[in-house]
Amino acid sequence: MGNAKEGMLESIREEINWMNTQYGDMFPEETKRRKSIKKTTLDGYEPMKEQLASKLAKLSKLCPHAPLPDENDMRVEIVFSQQCLQGMRTKN
Repeated sequence: MGNAKEGMLESIREEINWMNTQYGDMFPEETKRRKSIKKTTLDGYEPMKEQLASKLAKLSKLCPHAPLPDENDMRVEIVFSQQCLQGMRTKN
């Protein structure tokens, strides 16, 4: 069971890193300042953001003590507390 949780964490980290690479300047506060970003590109980004927010919501239920990134700032690194990681390992 713990390996599944750790796999989910790794998957979310990879997805955030990929989104940052592809859409690094496309977070809400920055898009207001950058009027030149095409609307079609933004429309393509929204479903991915919603999927990631859904995964983060599931993760917060699995590991309630972990600091999670705000859905409006996906650049925040997911850093899990020792308490949370220990809890995940001991539940195996």
